[in-house]
Amino acid sequence: MHSAEVFNPAEQRVPGDDWALYMRHDICWLTVSDMLVLLPGWETSRGAMIETFLASVLNIPIYIWSLTDRQMFPTEIDIQSVLESLGTSLGSVRVPKRQLVGEQSHE
Repeated sequence: MHSAEVFNPAEQRVPGDDWALYMRHDICWLTVSDMLVLLPGWETSRGAMIETFLASVLNIPIYIWSLTDRQMFPTEIDIQSVLESLGTSLGSVRVPKRQLVGEQSHE
């Protein structure tokens, strides 16, 4: 059995905090996380959908928590659906034209 430190962003929010500031803090934690575990109902949370998109882009494994089984299961998420729910699509995501560090040119 493995143990893990759990970071629940919902428990970190201070009433009255700006949502964007809260998400910046949350995203910082996500970038150093070993995995993302989605709770039931995550599809209705804008923050959870943003976390899911970022975890996918950053190759952070994504799991779904089952209340019935009281355990997590690996999952694959349809990122296009997540982006559509957020009001965007893969075609409209802005990507810098400059080459990122470590990225190879495909020309």
